Amino acid sequence: MSTGFQPLSIIYHQNYDIPVPKIHSFVGSKFSDLFNNLQKNYASSLNVITPSSAHLDKLKQVHQIDYINKVEENELTKDYLRLINLPWSDRLRERSFLETEGTLLTAKEALKNKIACHVGGGTHHAHYSYGYGFCVFNDLAYTAINLIEEKLVKNVLILDLDVHQGDGTIDICQNHSSIYTCSVHSNESFPFDKKKGWMDIGLPAEISDYDYLKTIEETLKKIKKQVTPDIVLYDALPNSLPRVGGIITSVIQTPLSHVNLRAIQDNVPNAYIANPLSNDAISSLLGGYIYYKVENDRYEIREATLNEVNAWYEELRPTESQ
Repeated sequence: MSTGFQPLSIIYHQNYDIPVPKIHSFVGSKFSDLFNNLQKNYASSLNVITPSSAHLDKLKQVHQIDYINKVEENELTKDYLRLINLPWSDRLRERSFLETEGTLLTAKEALKNKIACHVGGGTHHAHYSYGYGFCVFNDLAYTAINLIEEKLVKNVLILDLDVHQGDGTIDICQNHSSIYTCSVHSNESFPFDKKKGWMDIGLPAEISDYDYLKTIEETLKKIKKQVTPDIVLYDALPNSLPRVGGIITSVIQTPLSHVNLRAIQDNVPNAYIANPLSNDAISSLLGGYIYYKVENDRYEIREATLNEVNAWYEELRPTESQ
């Protein structure tokens, strides 16, 4: 007897991870970390599909042929690599072709089954003739344009809720009247040269969860009044930090980095400390309760007292019954 249960299509490739130094702000293992978590908790509910590499004829719809060839032949100059801001490797080159096709495969699965998810992709900063901000090829533009070229859909909505605006996606898709780009992002985050897409909602860094969700609800209502897309490409990368009691970074952050913005939003102490794990006064506190206070020119970190721990937890408890 059929239960009517349809496993969720998950698109993933074991070569999505890339080698990056531990001090780099990009976590090279985040794709396998997420996939392994899904497998551990939901294996019986998943239909895992492996993508092939993006085809040259499809990539040419989205990117300059000279740029594609430079990526393929490992001939990107320092100027190109500086914009991408990732250490170049054969794995990164391979991953760039795989994850781009992976998003297109995800969209095709969604057209068949109403929904599908990609453990990768979201490379929305890549522009027509260069990569940018950890992004080599633009998988969202690639998917939207090729879905229309293959006559699988007539129009596409790209709903981008990453904290950073999808500037590359907007640039590549701006002359495609059947592709609607909607970006809800931080006004104060990278990229600082914001583009003008079909619908752009810039938000202050200190926005509350309630106001953010209200903005999303209002934005979706506005979209519904203006367009009925055949498919929605939803991009929501895990840029945000988990809620924590304090932050120490071992790499100097720009004032508007997502680390600093999240610390401001959550009102938690945040400081750059060089080689913190080499500092016995800090490393000896790992695994315990910590008192951490940051001022303009100094910080204090030590073992917390029991009263301090109880007071901290007391502040977190809701004042009304749930």
